[in-house]
Amino acid sequence: MERLDAPGAWEILKAERPNEDEVLPWRPFRRIFVFNFILFGLLLTLLFFGLEVASSTLPEDIRQDAPAGLGVVAAMATGFGLYVTHLYRRSWNGRARSLRRTDDGRDL
Repeated sequence: MERLDAPGAWEILKAERPNEDEVLPWRPFRRIFVFNFILFGLLLTLLFFGLEVASSTLPEDIRQDAPAGLGVVAAMATGFGLYVTHLYRRSWNGRARSLRRTDDGRDL
């Protein structure tokens, strides 16, 4: 949550900072997903090719394994990116719901 509260965080997301008690849909968090998809994609691609090279795989076998391996990398990067984005959204919305309950006088 601290990352979304940091000065300039919403400018990086190219979104106007919402009210702290506003429950948000996925849309404002899409840049977080893209960043994490790229990050996980690069790391998993390096891991995939690193494992291929470390296991003494021949270059033609690496080329043969690449489409399936990169498909798995893309699927995993998508899953990890969605999960991290979900964590940011859940954190923001959890606080927003808590603030709404407090403002309504239910949790005072």
